[in-house]
Amino acid sequence: MAVMICPHCEAKANFSCDWRTDAYSDLWEYIVDIQLWICDSCHLPVAAASPKDAEEWTYWPIDTAGKKFPDVPAHIAEAATEAHISISANIPRAAVTMARAQ
Repeated sequence: MAVMICPHCEAKANFSCDWRTDAYSDLWEYIVDIQLWICDSCHLPVAAASPKDAEEWTYWPIDTAGKKFPDVPAHIAEAATEAHISISANIPRAAVTMARAQ
């Protein structure tokens, strides 16, 4: 299956397909291949989607590590780290909320 950097363990790993289905997308007006990949290194899941028979995949999560802020107070660093994780998960409203929380 796919070989890429795992967003969970950050290892360059092979991913095995654990589940798949096809779905029709009204938004894109074509059939989408949806799969659940499992990292062979850490065994954590990644959801992936692609137009049917295409080579390009979109997957989630992209990054689970966030960004570290060692030079700021812990409560501010935690909120900023969560904001970065939210951006990588493509949920900008949550990122803005976390960034403004502190």
